[in-house]
Amino acid sequence: MRRRVWRPVPPLATGLREVGLREVGTASWAALASDAFRGVAFSPSMSEADAARQATDSGFDEGLLRFVCDGEGPLGVLRGTLSPEAVGEVDSIGVHARGRGRGLGRWLLRRCEELLELRGAREVVLRVAASNERALRLYLAEGYAEVERWAAWEREFQRSRRTPSRTLPR
Repeated sequence: MRRRVWRPVPPLATGLREVGLREVGTASWAALASDAFRGVAFSPSMSEADAARQATDSGFDEGLLRFVCDGEGPLGVLRGTLSPEAVGEVDSIGVHARGRGRGLGRWLLRRCEELLELRGAREVVLRVAASNERALRLYLAEGYAEVERWAAWEREFQRSRRTPSRTLPR
């Protein structure tokens, strides 16, 4: 999907704050991602080792991994990437179950776009499984348009649902 319309980032609600990986840590990142993406196609659980490995990958930009926290801990996560061709991608946004229904997904999406643009992105794109209806509704409401469909994603997802022991590729 490609964004057609730019929208400003609204202020965070009272009691919420944006922080980076250093404040949250890899264990909390992994726990939040596992909760936020549970049951979503092509989103296997993330371990602390997975998070640590991603944080040390070449090309990892710590400024494009941000968290929204309240007094109890992380509620939401965003991760963006920027290609050498200046194409920004919303790699992932996720909201913990206890934070849903508060507009955090919308805030995370817009903040990720803003961070990508601050780094020079000429355009912002994202990928989403057609079966992720909640995310699709958000992206369409936020001005994204479908530009391509990868039917193989959905076929693989349907096969994996019939054979739950199979590990999906990341």
